[in-house]
Amino acid sequence: AEHDQDKTIYWPYFSFPPYFILEDGKPASGAGIALQNLLMRKMPEYEHVLLEAPPERMFQDISNGRQYAIIGPVKTPEREKNMLFTIACRVAFMDQVVIRAADLPKFGQNPVVSLRTLLEDESLTFGHQRSVSYGPEVDRILAEYAGSTNIHLATGSQAYERLMLMLADGRLDYILAEPPAVAHVSDKHALGDSLYILDLKEQETKALPAYIALPDTPWGLQVREIINGLLREAIDTGELYKTQLQYIPESYRPRYDQLYEKLIARPAREE
Repeated sequence: AEHDQDKTIYWPYFSFPPYFILEDGKPASGAGIALQNLLMRKMPEYEHVLLEAPPERMFQDISNGRQYAIIGPVKTPEREKNMLFTIACRVAFMDQVVIRAADLPKFGQNPVVSLRTLLEDESLTFGHQRSVSYGPEVDRILAEYAGSTNIHLATGSQAYERLMLMLADGRLDYILAEPPAVAHVSDKHALGDSLYILDLKEQETKALPAYIALPDTPWGLQVREIINGLLREAIDTGELYKTQLQYIPESYRPRYDQLYEKLIARPAREE
């Protein structure tokens, strides 16, 4: 039975539209699920178990060696200590500040804001998600303000979307989110143009490559090798690009194509 255990891969996910789209009563969908399905189909020798899990638990479990393949995280120094990463398979647009459009005057009508300045303002309530990386510059700032009373920390597998809805209905003043996610949630909940994206001054990185994370174990090494081979093939044939495309908001398409070539296709060809 020990041997069969090694042949099981757990694929955890949490609500992170349009990468993982979770809707009541419907199977999970999104660009991440499309990639999972592509890989699962090509790995019939493994048993595949999909599970919904909050990111904080997901990263805890994989650090403890659980047989997880987590699709879509970016690398951080912390994660690289106890996880293995495949070649790049996702373009992660870095998070920007999201506010209610009606509040623009309160934020000085300025299209660029400083997160540090916002966090210093105790009249503004900020919401973010535990265990998620917002990019190196922002992660450092959030660590400094970790104890602040005007920060709402959301947990659970549905936190990302919940934060956007809390913002929309006035319970939070600003959040951080990837722009494509804002477009998706605004469409889904008919929010129109009520949410507004401001550029984050400290977010020097606008996009990062993201990967599939595996435990740093002999099992993880073996599975990484198989997945890397399948990813290279899917990048080469254009299959990976095809699975992602329908989930990229139209307005992001040209930018996405450039980044896909730079962060995913070219490195895969050159490695």
